Amino acid sequence: MSKSDLFEVIETRHSCRAYLEKPVDPNILTDIIERAGRTPSNGNVQPWLVHALTGQPLEELKKIAAQTVKTQNPHINDAEFDVYPSDMVEPYVSRRETHGANLYRSLNIDRDNLDLRLGWYRRNFEFFGAPVGLIFCIERQLGQPQWADLGSFIQTVTYLARGHGLDTCTQVAWSRIYGTVADFLNLPPNHMVYCGMSMGYGDPSHPVNNFRMPRAPVEEICQFHGFD
Repeated sequence: MSKSDLFEVIETRHSCRAYLEKPVDPNILTDIIERAGRTPSNGNVQPWLVHALTGQPLEELKKIAAQTVKTQNPHINDAEFDVYPSDMVEPYVSRRETHGANLYRSLNIDRDNLDLRLGWYRRNFEFFGAPVGLIFCIERQLGQPQWADLGSFIQTVTYLARGHGLDTCTQVAWSRIYGTVADFLNLPPNHMVYCGMSMGYGDPSHPVNNFRMPRAPVEEICQFHGFD
C-alpha cells in the first residue's frame, strides 16, 4: 500500500449506519482479523477476543437482542463499565452533543421526538443491517493498559476493512445488553463484552451515511514543543 492509499483509508473511514445486502467474503474477514493481530500491545499481551457472526447465528443474535430492548430503553441499561463518566466536562460534552445533533438531523428526526430517536438507537442491536457483526471482548482481570490495546486493535480492524472496500461502525451500545450477548455466545464468566461492530458494504444512498462528524483542530489537541 502506498502512502496515498493509507491516507485515503484513514480519511474515508466513518461510522457507517446503513448497509447494502451484499455478503462479505469470509476470506476477507479472516484476513482482516489476522492482520489486525499485528496491532502493538504492551508486553505483546494481545488482550483482544473477537466473535464474528454472519448468516443464521447473526440473525438469531439480532432477534434475541431485539426482544431484550423491545420493552425497555437500552440507554438506561447498565453496562459493565461506565460508557461515559458521570462528570464529563467540556469540550467533551459539546462534542458528544454535536454528534447526536448531526446524526438525527441527517435522519430528519426532531430533537423532541424521543420515540423516533429511541427507535433509531435500537438499530444498533440490528447491526444497522450489516451482513457481519463482531463482538469484542476482554478478560475482566486485565487493566486499563490492555483496554487501550483493545481499542487499538478495534481501530486497526476498521482501517483494514476500509482497505478491502468495507465500512464499519463500532458500537459500544452492545455492552448495555452484555448479559444477553454473553448468554448467546456462551462466554466464559471472565470474558467482558466491550463493544460490537457492524461490517459490510455501506449504502451510499442512505442519508445517514452522507455526513461526517467534525474533528477538533490540531491546535486544540496537540502542543508542540521545540519545533520553532
